[in-house]
Parts: sequence; C-alpha cells; structure tokens
Amino acid sequence: MEEAVLKWIHTMRDKNVPISGPFLIEKAPKFVKALGYDEFRGSNGWLEKFKRRHVIMEKVISGESKDVDDNDSENWIMETMSKILRL
Repeated sequence: MEEAVLKWIHTMRDKNVPISGPFLIEKAPKFVKALGYDEFRGSNGWLEKFKRRHVIMEKVISGESKDVDDNDSENWIMETMSKILRL
C-alpha cells in the first residue's frame, strides 16, 4: 500500500498538485481497499511515520497549480493497483 501511495504522491507532485496531510489520510484507505484489504485507518501518527520513512517534506508550490479532478485521482489509484497486483 505504501508503495502505491508513494507513487501517487510523486505523480501528483510532478503535476504540481498540492497534497495536504489530511488529503493523504483520506486517500490511503482507498489504496488499501483497492488492494483488497478492509482494515486500515489513516491517522496523524501513520502519516508522520510514513513521511519519515519516505523522507517526505511539505513544500510550498509556487505558481499556478493544475487542478486535478477527483475522478482522475481515483482512476490513477485503480490503474496503479492493477499494475502492482500483476507484478
């Protein structure tokens, strides 16, 4: 799950899309569900440990950010999950 979340973060950052901690906590369970698991509750503790493990720092994005539709995000999650599951 963390690998998928990390890839998603990098994809969003490449598009200059800001990602907040609460947004990550909201998205993580969707990755878990896409992997076929039910038991995951994102928390501030999980987020802080995740950021530490993967050396993720908050950044201010300057300039105009590209708007990303939630459907694009959901589609990316599902496509990535199916690729990961095929490995």
